[in-house]
Amino acid sequence: MAYNLGPEGTVPGAEMFAINQTTKILIDKGTANKKILINCDSQGTIKSLGATVIKSKLTKETYRNLNLLSVFNEVSVRWIPAHKGYEGNALAATLAKRGAQETNETTQIPLPKAAAYAALRRRTRTMPKMTKHMDMMWNEEFGKCLKKLNRRDLRTATHLLTGHGHLNYHMHKLKKVSQNTCQACGEEEETTKHILTDCPRLWQLRQKVLDRMCITIETIRQHIPLRRTIRFYREAVNTLHPRA
Repeated sequence: MAYNLGPEGTVPGAEMFAINQTTKILIDKGTANKKILINCDSQGTIKSLGATVIKSKLTKETYRNLNLLSVFNEVSVRWIPAHKGYEGNALAATLAKRGAQETNETTQIPLPKAAAYAALRRRTRTMPKMTKHMDMMWNEEFGKCLKKLNRRDLRTATHLLTGHGHLNYHMHKLKKVSQNTCQACGEEEETTKHILTDCPRLWQLRQKVLDRMCITIETIRQHIPLRRTIRFYREAVNTLHPRA
């Protein structure tokens, strides 16, 4: 079997996914009274399974399935060096390449927070057009907060801080919509700044979430907690674009 895990897939995530899929297949087959050896060339993946505290959803599921499989079998997960001639290594490498080339169907796995945070930092460094927007929005304290966000909030924070979200200004640049003006008021370009501070149709939401009908970007950046700004941004986008 070969799977495409998408552009955000990581090597440790792929290794964990493979172990989990192996356990699922064997459990579904009703495998019992067998000695099962699962080889893995990622030491980090094996260490994650043996950690005292497991936070990753995929790792938790894999750990649970390994224990379930072990009820009626003798199961071991062993580290082996990559490309060293172990049985099945060459086949695994071939299937990995096939999965990477398969674009018709993608299997999504949970993205670790660390990987998402690193991707956000890379994106902000490698896209010069975002510099002005980031300079406007960024506060050094946000770096600490980003690490504590769940995946949903981190995705919203990426849109908020980079300006690359579902607003008409950005979608028009991608030729996804015919106009870049605000869906609510139609007066200005629908940018992050516009919905945060200027759109007259969002004043009630602004009052409800940010405790102010009128507010500046500087006030948001310096005095409003990032989580609250994320909440306002998400509710505003959902109001303007319910299907986004």
